[in-house]
Amino acid sequence: MDWLEQQRTRLHGFYRTEYRYSLRITAIAFGALIPLGFAGSLLLPDLADQLFLQFAQQMAELGIMDTTGRVDVLALFGNNVRATVFSIAYGFIPFIYLPALSIGINSLLLGLFAGVYVNNGISLLAYFAGIVPHGIFELPALILALSSGIYLCRKVTDYVRHNEKGVMGPLMKDLLRLFVMHIIPLLMAAAVIEAYVTPQLLKLFL
Repeated sequence: MDWLEQQRTRLHGFYRTEYRYSLRITAIAFGALIPLGFAGSLLLPDLADQLFLQFAQQMAELGIMDTTGRVDVLALFGNNVRATVFSIAYGFIPFIYLPALSIGINSLLLGLFAGVYVNNGISLLAYFAGIVPHGIFELPALILALSSGIYLCRKVTDYVRHNEKGVMGPLMKDLLRLFVMHIIPLLMAAAVIEAYVTPQLLKLFL
C-alpha cells in the first residue's frame, strides 16, 4: 500500500509540472474542433456519410463490432489501448508534433458523426446517448494520451536541440505511471459501458 500511495503521489506531482499546460491546451483544442467537424458534416453530407460508413466498416474488420451492432468488449478495449499507446509514442518523433494530428482527426470525426445523425433525421439525443455514457471515461483517457504525446514530443525536441541530460528517464516513468494508473482504468470502464450500457440506451432513441 505504501508503494501504491507513493506512485499516486508522484503521479499527482507530475500533473503539477509543465505537463498541465499540454493537458490544458489539448483539452481546449479537442473541444474547439468538434463544432468544426459538425459544421463540415452539414456542409458536405455525402462526404460525412462516406466517412461514417468507412469508420463502421473498420470497426467490423477489427472485430470490434459485428453485423448486428454488438460490441466485443475485449476487442474494443484492446483497440483503444493500442490507439492511446500510439498517440503517446508519436511523441518520440521530434519537431513535428504528430499527436496534434491525432487531436484534429479524433475531434473532427466526433463532430462530423454528430452531423451525420442530423443529416439523416436522427435526434442528437440518440447521438449523445451513444457517446456520452462511455465518452465520460474514454474521452478523458484519449485527451490524457494525446497531451502526453504532445508533452513527450516537446521534451524529445528539447533533448535533440540542447542535449539535455537526465530528462527522458524520469519522464518515461511518469508517462508509464499515468498510462497504467489513469488511462488503462478509464479505457476499461469505457469499453464495458460501450458494450453493455450504450446499446440499451440507444434502444430508447432509435
